Amino acid sequence: LWPLLVGPTGSGKSFIAREAAHQLDAVYKRVSYGDWVVQGSRQVSTCYTIIHEALTFPRLLLHIDELDKLPVGNVE
Repeated sequence: LWPLLVGPTGSGKSFIAREAAHQLDAVYKRVSYGDWVVQGSRQVSTCYTIIHEALTFPRLLLHIDELDKLPVGNVE
């Protein structure tokens, strides 16, 4: 199941994701574009964290936020 929540800033998308995790008795993990840049995708820490938590918790709701901010095309 890969739902995609789309709406303007402040419309409650993050709230819905957190509430869904709670209702599903799942661990909630939010990763945003800002987290990705700060933690450093080139240092593998963000990917490692996601993979580690996915393997650790049988029920994980991974909330990837700010997809609209990801660079599209060739990234050097």
